[in-house]
Amino acid sequence: MSKIKISKTKLIQMQTNRHAENKDCPSGKLNKKKFVEVYKQFYPTGKAEKFCEYIFRAFDNDSSGSI
Repeated sequence: MSKIKISKTKLIQMQTNRHAENKDCPSGKLNKKKFVEVYKQFYPTGKAEKFCEYIFRAFDNDSSGSI
C-alpha cells in the first residue's frame, strides 16, 4: 500500500469542508469566527487566531468573508 502525502493546508481545507457539510453550517460556508472554532477543535493547543487568519485569507478568494 502506498502512502498518500497531504499538505497541512490541504488537510485543513478537507477538515473545514467536512465541518461545513454538517448541521453547524448548512449553507456550506464558514465565516472567520466559525473557521477559528473548527480549527480549535482539531488543534486545541495551537495559536488558532494568527494561523487561521493567514489560512482564511488564502481560501477566501473572493474576499466575501466566508469560505
